[in-house]
Amino acid sequence: ALENKYKYNGKEFQDDFDLDWYAYGFRMYDPQIGRFPSLDPKAEEFAYLSPYNYASNNPSTNIDLWGLQGIRADKIKDILRKPINKVREQYRSTIRKQARKRGASIDEAEFAVKRPIAAAIIGKNKYDGKGIAGIAYRYSRNLAGGSEPLENTLRHVIAQAITTQVLGKKIAKEASIAHGDDNPNNSDIDSQVDTENNIIGRKIGEENKFASPKRIAFIAIFKAYNGDLSERTHVGTIIATKEKIYKKEKKSAMSTGKFGESRDILKNLKQSGHKKK
Repeated sequence: ALENKYKYNGKEFQDDFDLDWYAYGFRMYDPQIGRFPSLDPKAEEFAYLSPYNYASNNPSTNIDLWGLQGIRADKIKDILRKPINKVREQYRSTIRKQARKRGASIDEAEFAVKRPIAAAIIGKNKYDGKGIAGIAYRYSRNLAGGSEPLENTLRHVIAQAITTQVLGKKIAKEASIAHGDDNPNNSDIDSQVDTENNIIGRKIGEENKFASPKRIAFIAIFKAYNGDLSERTHVGTIIATKEKIYKKEKKSAMSTGKFGESRDILKNLKQSGHKKK
């Protein structure tokens, strides 16, 4: 007879690569440490628990049926009447609705379904946003001094730099693609400029992994002053080609006076990008 692979809690035992994990649907469970090695996709709903916990830290009463949350054992029969695929789709459908309700595009909503924790960390692109997008928005708004092109430039660079620091380059790029502005082959000049600034932002994030948001913002305005960033206006004679954007003449997006003004403003901003009282 074939070896029974369905053991603890009826979950399939995975002995590939000598991991000895159990497949719990949404995550793999490691019985050697009594935890999940990956984050709970629903972690934002349980801020009082570690996102790696098993059975809500109560394995004597609860069963972690799908690697999402602890469920009382006496409730299992009712839950099991729903096929797991249906439960998954209901969960994804809820995320889509929440994302769309918050003003996200269809692509952004699908990003939230694929990476719910990342989407929650990035948050909304609003001045009062609590996530990375909110931080980038506040810094760019305060430092640009009313210049919409410069504000857009700084926002993309800062957001991608901090996202790369926190979530990694791959997820940062996925987020920008979902936002619709990371396609170097796009014929729209605005999209191409945003793409170039996104690439620069990710590079800043990789090269300054432990820098504070305030330091990232300073690097962004310094690069703008040095002529290393692109703007939606044709500063530095930006020319779009099928391959890339290039500048005929290196020209600063910020004057010396504007750079000094932005640097002084930055001193009076908190790490969150809010103005100090």
